[in-house]
Amino acid sequence: MRKTDFHNFKEINYFHQNIIRELSDKIKRKKDLNILEIGVGNGKLNSFIYQTFKPKENICMDYSKDCLKCLKFANKKIICDLDKTFDFDVKEIKDNSLDIVIILDVLEHLRWPEHTLKLLHRKLKKKGLVVASTPNINWYNYRLSFLIGNDVEHFHNTNHVRYWNLRSFRKLFSKNFMILRQLTDFKICKPFSYFLGKERFLSVKLKYNSKVFGDNQVIICKKNKDVWN
Repeated sequence: MRKTDFHNFKEINYFHQNIIRELSDKIKRKKDLNILEIGVGNGKLNSFIYQTFKPKENICMDYSKDCLKCLKFANKKIICDLDKTFDFDVKEIKDNSLDIVIILDVLEHLRWPEHTLKLLHRKLKKKGLVVASTPNINWYNYRLSFLIGNDVEHFHNTNHVRYWNLRSFRKLFSKNFMILRQLTDFKICKPFSYFLGKERFLSVKLKYNSKVFGDNQVIICKKNKDVWN
């Protein structure tokens, strides 16, 4: 795997850079990867993923045609609304064919993320990896907002329909995936971030307690069962 200069991608969320760095550390000896990214946004992250892994298959899925048009390195583009995949399959992707699925800041937009995970479980190879991120509803700033009478609609994007803290997000995956790592970022106050020039990213070891200092969380897990229960 070719070493990537992460500083050349400053237009990408710093948190997302660290997610890809964490992922690359875990699979750096593997070649010819089949990678699926769900929710491609402006395409910058997908370019970063491509430069980092040089995958054999760089598959991208989004419900927006406009988002898929901006991709430079995808060799397969799939238009799909994951909330409508109950009764049909994503036939463009073979079962047991994916090494990695990257689904960052997407699950909170889905009414039925459990169905999406079931689909991804079927598409992943044995011991394939899923990398997912979502806001942490237990972040201290959100808790303060609750105290003054706000609810989640006041401080989350109006398109967010599902919410998790670190413990509940872990529970979402733990039934049929092996949790390898759960991480959160740490937003330091603006005067310090100004001098440091970036946000801090902390690794959090979790068992049963939810943390309150990271506003975003990511989970890296491995398919460890052949049948979805």
